[in-house]
This record gives sequence, structure tokens and C-alpha cells, in this order.
Amino acid sequence: MISQGKAIRSVLIAWGLGILLGCYVVLCAVPLLAQVGVPLPPKPPQLPIEPPPAQPPALKVPPPAPPVPGEPITGPKIFVKDVYLVGNTAFTSQQLAEVTGPYTNRDVTADELEALRLALTYYYVNHGYVTSGALIPEQTVTDGILTVQIVEGKLAEINVEDTRWFRPSYLQSRIDAAAGPPLNVGTLQERLQLLQADPRIQRINAELRPGLARGESALNVRVAEANPLKAWLEFNNFQSPTVGAEQGFITLAHQNLFGFGDQLSLQYGRSAGVDPILNFSYAIPVNRYDTTVALQYRRFDFTVKEDPFEDLDIRNKAEIFGISLRHPVYRKVDQEFALTLTGEHERNKSFLLGQPFEFIAGSPDGKFRVTALRFGQEYTRRSVDQVISASSRFSVGIGAMGATANADSNLPDARFFSWMGQAQLIRQLPFWRTQLVGRGLVQLSNDHLFPLEQVAVGGRYSVRGYREYTLIRDNAAIGSVELRVPVYTTEAGMDTVFLAPFLDIGHGWETNVSTPASPPKTLSSAGIGAIWNFWRGSRFEIYWGKQLKKFDTGRDNLQDHGVHLQLVVEAF
Repeated sequence: MISQGKAIRSVLIAWGLGILLGCYVVLCAVPLLAQVGVPLPPKPPQLPIEPPPAQPPALKVPPPAPPVPGEPITGPKIFVKDVYLVGNTAFTSQQLAEVTGPYTNRDVTADELEALRLALTYYYVNHGYVTSGALIPEQTVTDGILTVQIVEGKLAEINVEDTRWFRPSYLQSRIDAAAGPPLNVGTLQERLQLLQADPRIQRINAELRPGLARGESALNVRVAEANPLKAWLEFNNFQSPTVGAEQGFITLAHQNLFGFGDQLSLQYGRSAGVDPILNFSYAIPVNRYDTTVALQYRRFDFTVKEDPFEDLDIRNKAEIFGISLRHPVYRKVDQEFALTLTGEHERNKSFLLGQPFEFIAGSPDGKFRVTALRFGQEYTRRSVDQVISASSRFSVGIGAMGATANADSNLPDARFFSWMGQAQLIRQLPFWRTQLVGRGLVQLSNDHLFPLEQVAVGGRYSVRGYREYTLIRDNAAIGSVELRVPVYTTEAGMDTVFLAPFLDIGHGWETNVSTPASPPKTLSSAGIGAIWNFWRGSRFEIYWGKQLKKFDTGRDNLQDHGVHLQLVVEAF
């Protein structure tokens, strides 16, 4: 079995190296004039690229002793025609009839009544209601009707200890959402596992103890938290060479700013021609079910730095303001489905020699505005060896806040409708921990769009081997398949260096343009990459792609040679 695995691994590595050594380097890029005046469109949101995480360990929640029974009916046999249940909410009387049925329409002894009480108690316990039970109160049985009291357990108290950044009330409210009544230990344990999976929490220890009253319990929770303050330094060449491909970023994030689970992120970046690149976001949960409101602000100002247009002082300023609401409709340890509603307002201005200039048709004086509402759906499913993620987003441009409207269908219009769908598969293959990574993206629009709403085809996160933003189109379909083959493993068994052969393809086209200046085009590439995870969340990656459909502009940037690279250092 080992020799077979080695053979497969050798073939994969040899194939990747053969691509790297046997193919010649070619030039690729979009004609510069196609990019002049086009603001840098933000890349579509990327689904997370992470290996399937291990499931959090089962949390031991020791149950208290069963409730003490009341005084049973004594004496000889009594006739029981039916059993009348009081206090049951977890199960209906019809559901419990399978337990009570054998004791009805006949004479029963005191021992059998005790057996009935225990049978009802065990029915609850076996379904996770370990603090619930049945009592038979003192009574006079008339007309053969026996009354049985169901005492359903409840969590009377939640004590949270050892918190440093989280407010105890935040964790208490999340736990209480799964505490019933009635209290089900399985549901409670699953909620604790969800908290355990939160990257801001390192460990949770929980102990369930009997409360003061019958059926009541108290939960003691001890929490070990991770440091919520994070910082990253990043360098890559993922920007358009027109404005300087090489760019650097610094990102500061606090993942629990005021102790309510609220997250703040600030990012500043720049390249030779882009300064600043600003990204700000603040998100805060508004209820115990983690419905979250988020505010976003993005800004990117650029100046063309590539000859022969550098002396023309071509500049562009773009801002995006957003507010969103996200609600997890269904959430388990291994899967989640969430809905999002987002409102965004985009502003863009273009200049030539210091004066407003209409580089983009339909933007008077070089200005346009877009106001859009977006409705999204997100789904993630995780297992031991696989992660599947999918998202769908409907966007509607509305004529609000000065949105730019154009009646001519050949011109971009801020009143539009579009749909974007994304899917991603990460699967652990059965040989040598090799990962298969597949991605797909589709955008469809009924209208001609302004650049901030269009899709970029070409670059690191679409079709490698081509310049960033080689194509910018209203509609696009992009697909990618990649293998990640570990070639170096530490003594602790951690894979740190991977070879990553890949295939990418993308197609873009315009909508409602009778004589499109940007005709439909297809880009495709094959190549290989190397990924080095060298310290905590730090990594270095380099990809080289060979264009299968040549797109030549005669330039000499690294991207024109099919090379994309990135260095990310997690400072703390």
C-alpha cells in the first residue's frame, strides 16, 4: 500500500515539474487602453480555503441524579382505564402512549405503577432529557383515570468563569438559547461544541449539577480564550500592472472589541499607483442566535503608472459604503445555512490631466454612482475529509442616492439585476494527505454594468497565468481545479510545503451591447504552484501558469510571465 502511494505521489510531482520545465514563458496582458479609466473592481468574495478541521471533542456534561419520586399509590391492585399526563411539553401524550399503553385497561399493582413511573423517566432520559422524570402524586383514582406528573428539567443557572475578553452575558445568552426548557443535554452539548469551534475560544469545560429545586440544574462553564487581537503583514503582486502590480498591506483586527462578539478590522495597503487601499469593517451580533449587523467602507484611489500613459496623470477615486444583516437560519457543528441582506452605495470619479474625464461611457464628467441591494444565501458543510461551500447572491440596482441612470442599453446603467453564484470543494484524497481544491464562479446580468459591478477574469483568484483584470465583463464563468501534494512534513506530522498543479478556465461577455468594445473571450491556463506554511498563520505561495490561449501585450511584468506570488505574515 505504501509503495502504491509513493508511485502516485511521484507521478503527480513529475507531472507538475514537467509542466514547469517543459513549457516556455509567454507574455500576457490586456491592452493598456482597455484598463485606462477603469477603477479597480473589488474581487468577488472568496470562499475560505481551509482544510477540513477536526471536530471538537465531545464535552462531558455529567447529569445529576434522577428526580426523587413522590409517594406511590399503595394497597392492592387498582383498575387503570387511562393515564392522564400533566406537565409534558417535550413529547405529546400520544407519543408517550407507547409507554403508558401496557398499563391501561387493566388492574395494576403498586410495583407496576412504580415500573410505569420509571419507564416514563427512562423514555425522557434516553432522548437526552436526563434531568426530567415522572412522579405519581398521592391521589384517589376515580373512573380509572391515573394522573402522572411529568417534571421536565430546566437550566436554572449558568455560571461562566475565567472570561477575559468575552462578557459572561454573551456566552450565557448563547448557551441559554439551547437550554430549553425542557433541558436536553444533547442539544446543550451541541451548543457548547459550536462555541468550542469559535476561533476566539480555545477550550470549554462544562459541568452540569443538580439545582435547588426538583428538575432544576446549574451549569458551570470554564472558558480559555484565544487572543482576539490579530495583525497581518502581506505582500503580493495581485494588482493590475497598469497601476503597479506589487502591493503591500497591513491589517489589524480585534475579534471581540467590546466583549459582545463584535469584530473590527482595519486594512491599509498601497502599490506604486494605488494609494490608499482602505478596508474597514465592524460587525456586531444583535441577538443570541448570532444575527449580525455589519458596516463596511472601502476606498481605492489609483494613478496609472505604466508607459506610455504615466505622463497623462490619469487618476481614479472609488468608494464603497455598505451595511449588511446576516442570520444563520440553520446551524450545526458540521453545517450552516445563512441568509444575508446588504445595501451598498458606490462612488467613482475619473480624471485626466487633473480634470474630470469620461473614460467610461455613461459617466458624465467622469462620475458615476451605484446603489444596490443584495440578497445572499450561504451554505457550508464540513466532514472529516471534506468541506463544501456554496453561495448565491442576487443584486438589484436602484435609482437612489444619485445613482447614474442611462436609457441607452449600450451604456452601463445603475438600475440593473445580476446574480452571482460560487461553489468550492476541498477534499482530502486517500493518498498522502493530498487535497483536491475545486472552485467555480458564475455571474449573469440582464444589463450592461458599471465596472464596480462587473467580474474580472484573469489573475490569481480567477485564471492564473494572465494579468489581473485581463477581462472585465458583465457576465463570466470561471472554474479551477487544483491538487495540493505535501512534499515536506514536520516531525510533528504537520504538512508545511505543498506542490500545487492546477487547471483554470474563464469566459467573459457583455450584456446588451450591440457593438461591444470588449468581445467575449475565453482564457485558460495550466501550471504549478508551491505553498509554504512556515509559522502559525503565515505562508508564502508562488504560482506559475502557462497560457493555453495566448493574450499578448508585449509587456514585461511578472504577471506577463504568468507568475503570481504572495507572502502573508501573522504578526500576532
